[in-house]
Amino acid sequence: MELLKQKGLEIKGITISPKEVNCAKRKGLNVRLMDMHQIKFKPKSFDMIFTKDCFKQAMSPVIVWGELTNIARKYILISEPDNRWEMRMHNYLLLTKRQFKVLAEKFGWELIKFWKINQGYVEQRNFFFKCKYT
Repeated sequence: MELLKQKGLEIKGITISPKEVNCAKRKGLNVRLMDMHQIKFKPKSFDMIFTKDCFKQAMSPVIVWGELTNIARKYILISEPDNRWEMRMHNYLLLTKRQFKVLAEKFGWELIKFWKINQGYVEQRNFFFKCKYT
């Protein structure tokens, strides 16, 4: 968030951790206490949504996807670890590329780019979606 704010973008974030909210506020970042399964922003209030390591901790990825598509107007960028991460204790579910693509299509979105970034300990999979109706 700090890097994007430095680039002049208006950034808002959510977390379920009160400590993270306080830390972000000390840094001058706009972060709210909120659950990703019940996002309280107005529909279509963001041009783009970015999530990192969000879906691997979601209790219901379908509900989270629905929340994201409700508040996003144009784009959604998702960065998730690859299956080497599945052995981690806090991971609930890792969606495959095909599962993300099918889920997106059911909600009127399309996967327009997919790429991986090797971070040594894990490979991040990145999914860039565009709304079909914008």
